[in-house]
Amino acid sequence: MFRNIGKKIKTLALVICWVQIVINVIGGIAAMVAIGRVVNPAAGFFLGLLIIALGVLIAWIGSFLLYGFGQLVDNSDRMTLYLSRMAPTPRRQAQPMPSPQQVQQGQQMPQYPGQNM
Repeated sequence: MFRNIGKKIKTLALVICWVQIVINVIGGIAAMVAIGRVVNPAAGFFLGLLIIALGVLIAWIGSFLLYGFGQLVDNSDRMTLYLSRMAPTPRRQAQPMPSPQQVQQGQQMPQYPGQNM
């Protein structure tokens, strides 16, 4: 269910965008008919066309955010996969630091692996 979630988010963004486009086209046509009957056919046509154009533009721009989030999830999954395939780097163990009194007394400083002194 949650595998390949980035692709599912991007698909959802596309579906929502197309549903909004269809709804805006239907609403624009309905506005053309309603305003054309009440006011003027030319005014109904232009207002309906304006509703369609602006609705399609807003639906398209509105889908950018959700689609971009899906792309970020996809990229994050890919980076996690690539990083998990890389060879792990060895880590040094933390050594306790000597106190100032130990340094003044001339005690030996701790040696780290690979450190030449």
